[in-house]
Amino acid sequence: MAHIVHNSAKHAGDRLNIDIESVVNKIFSHFSSSAKRTEALKAVFAFVEEQYQVVRRHVPTRWLSLWPAVKRLHDSWTAIKSYFLSLGEDQCPKSLWQLFKDDEDGDGKPLELQVYLSFLNNVLKIFHDVVLLLEGEDGTVCELYDMMLTLKTKLQQ
Repeated sequence: MAHIVHNSAKHAGDRLNIDIESVVNKIFSHFSSSAKRTEALKAVFAFVEEQYQVVRRHVPTRWLSLWPAVKRLHDSWTAIKSYFLSLGEDQCPKSLWQLFKDDEDGDGKPLELQVYLSFLNNVLKIFHDVVLLLEGEDGTVCELYDMMLTLKTKLQQ
C-alpha cells in the first residue's frame, strides 16, 4: 500500500511544470562535487543570516527521500537563490539558471520554483507521513481505510 501512495505522489508530480526531482538532484550534485562551492554556499548563508544546512539528496528508489530534500530547499530558499543568482548566467548550471534568472533584478516576486517548493513542502509532507505509517504498521483493514480517508481529506483541504 505504501508503494501505491508513493506512486500517486510521484505521478501527480509528473504533471507539474517543473521536474522537482531533477531540480533537487541537480542542486545537490552542484554542491556535493565541490568543497569550494559548499564553502561559497556557507558564506551566502552567513550573509543572509541563516544557519547553514546541508543540501539534501533525493534517491528515487527511496520513497521517503523527496520530502526532506524539498523541505530543506524550501527552508533554505533565500540562501540557495542568492547563491545561484550570484553565479550569474555564465557560471550557473544552465538548467538551474532557467529557474532562477527571472529574479536576477531582485524584484521580490516569487519565482515559479519557489511557489512549487512551498506547495510541495506541504503536499509531500502529507504523503510522507502516510507512507511512514504504512511502512511501520501491520494495521487492520479498518485502520487502513481510516488512513486513506485521512489522506484524501487532507489533500482536499
